[in-house]
Amino acid sequence: MGFELFRNPCDRFFGLAKPVKPKYKNIESIAGFYRIAVTKFVQMGTRTTRDQLAAIEAAGKASGIDLAGTKLALNISTKEFTTACSELKKAYPLLTPRLIKGLLAAAEVDGKVCEIEQKLVSILAAIWDLPLPTLEMSEAA
Repeated sequence: MGFELFRNPCDRFFGLAKPVKPKYKNIESIAGFYRIAVTKFVQMGTRTTRDQLAAIEAAGKASGIDLAGTKLALNISTKEFTTACSELKKAYPLLTPRLIKGLLAAAEVDGKVCEIEQKLVSILAAIWDLPLPTLEMSEAA
């Protein structure tokens, strides 16, 4: 999955694809994509349903996106997640730091940042042209 997420930005870097133009100007326009990305992110890094719901709530508060009532879809495919992350790349540059801030809040809600969460945050920060956040790793969850 990391390859799929990172392939398109590399294509642009090496001149194989055109740069992405910002498309989404406000937070409401990216809420649906962010909901998919956060749900998959939380499912990959958090075990219990209660912790997953708490992580989604924390992500919503930190990002400023209303995620209330987000249901844990059982089968969010890798393709849906990749598409959502690619669409979030098209958000205006002032919105993307809020997205990472929400993911960081979701990762830290259970007091542990697992390796999967750390890798996904790093990949998404690179894709969205954001500085790489510093995460303290804890033992594998």
